[in-house]
Amino acid sequence: MNNSQISKSIETLLTEVKEMWDNRETPHAQIIGYMEGYLKTIKNELDQEDDNWKLVSEKTPPINVELLVKSPEDIVHLSSWRESYNIFSCQEKSESSYNWKWKTI
Repeated sequence: MNNSQISKSIETLLTEVKEMWDNRETPHAQIIGYMEGYLKTIKNELDQEDDNWKLVSEKTPPINVELLVKSPEDIVHLSSWRESYNIFSCQEKSESSYNWKWKTI
């Protein structure tokens, strides 16, 4: 789920919740339950997407392939694996890639 899909899902949620709220017959507990269910669905999709990331410490990235890489600070880069230094091309030679994540695109 990319940022525009997340934004669209949240806009849809807000529109539907506003319609429920405006319909004074809808109990508040029902509105809250709907919101919780919707947000859990979005969270599950994001969690599944995060599962596609692999830790360098668990699996060495392929060489000569464009990758999405995520730093330990959760900054995402477009990069490739530098086999000779065991780092990504977006890293300094002195850095460790041990806690970095990667996935193919």
